[in-house]
Amino acid sequence: TAIALALATIFGAASHGVAIAHGGKHNHDSGHTHSHDGDQATLKATPKQIAQINSSYIKNVKPVFDQKCNACHGAAENLPWYAHVYPAKWLIDYDIRTAREHLDTRDGFPFKGHHGNETKLFDTIVQQVETGKMPPPQYKIMHWNSGLTPDEVARVRAWANESKQILNIK
Repeated sequence: TAIALALATIFGAASHGVAIAHGGKHNHDSGHTHSHDGDQATLKATPKQIAQINSSYIKNVKPVFDQKCNACHGAAENLPWYAHVYPAKWLIDYDIRTAREHLDTRDGFPFKGHHGNETKLFDTIVQQVETGKMPPPQYKIMHWNSGLTPDEVARVRAWANESKQILNIK
């Protein structure tokens, strides 16, 4: 149990990332509960707008997310050896599952997960990377170079602003 406690501290058994919206009520480990309208984004956009945003995402942001975010929010490929050893496996599986509930980037844009408001989606992603909340500190402990550089944050911010412009969101 001491090992499990140490691993929980290192890996962060309760990491929460970009909390954007999903169906029903959701109780975060911090104790607050909030309601959401649906499992998928309620993106009011034309197929052309979505294609534009996804194309820009693939070109400008996906490479950053692949390096810094998609170990949890994406396909979770190339996990470290300890991701297959209990109890670390339980903690890592929990973090990946929780990350994908909040923001699942596996299928490109529009992302699956906690959305409901396009403005909040883009603003929250930018806020999370600008403030350094993503990747979370417990992930950074084991992955020293996982924090976004100022250039990478700028790329995410530019994509978010461009996407909001395409969608006519202020």
